[in-house]
Amino acid sequence: MTLEGFTRPFSPNGRASLAPSPPYDAAMTGLVVHFRADETALNALLPAPFEPHETMTGQAFWAYIDHIMTPSDDEVVHWHPDRTRMNEVLLGVPCTLFGKSGVFYCFAWTDRDWSLMTEWLFGWCGKLARLSMTHMQAEHPRFRGPAPGSRYHATIERFGARVATASVVLERQADASVLPMRELLHAYGIRHIPNVDIRAGGRPLVHDIVHEAQENMVLGDVWQGSAELSFGDVENEDLAAIQPTETIAGYLTHFGYRANGVEVVYDYLAQT
Repeated sequence: MTLEGFTRPFSPNGRASLAPSPPYDAAMTGLVVHFRADETALNALLPAPFEPHETMTGQAFWAYIDHIMTPSDDEVVHWHPDRTRMNEVLLGVPCTLFGKSGVFYCFAWTDRDWSLMTEWLFGWCGKLARLSMTHMQAEHPRFRGPAPGSRYHATIERFGARVATASVVLERQADASVLPMRELLHAYGIRHIPNVDIRAGGRPLVHDIVHEAQENMVLGDVWQGSAELSFGDVENEDLAAIQPTETIAGYLTHFGYRANGVEVVYDYLAQT
């Protein structure tokens, strides 16, 4: 009998796969903190052949993203809600690669096992964590949604400790041009799959730089305001060196697109 599926575990009818196959349709609420940190420490997170961004060196982005994400060709209306909804935090450093600007996402956290799998497939080095962000409801007297003065709070927790704490206080609705979506959505990641075969001599199975292939981009309202962000000194994390020294701005936005997969833009193994 042939076993089927996109990711393991495979099964006779393919229903047991942890993650479905792309393309994925995604709609998101994003809480973004644009911050400055030690320039040398941020640049140290950019492996060759990445180069620091010409105008945004010493800057980084922390993005909490509340997703609805589903495969585009599956019948998902009867799925359990946890299979269509997930939270994710990405920490990215602006960069250039062969003259093309974007953001290299060097750290990631998520709260779903299937999302963790897709993060590794797409080049985001995810970890499972407890992620929380302020939820708004129009009928609530103090948490009724985006407005001047609305405060959004978001956290990452692992091993019983606070990895990151962020807050954004909205001040005004802004033009989409204030948020560098061109760089933020030109997303670079690194796929690295070690080979534990004892005869491999340490050579990984996969080691490349990828760029997420997207289409059907939709951008909703953008709100801008002040922000705070701090990192905890937590076991199994390494964020102390890039502790924010200044927050430039905070943003709340809604956006969506279809993620078709990735394009390999640099293969380390082909160079050796």
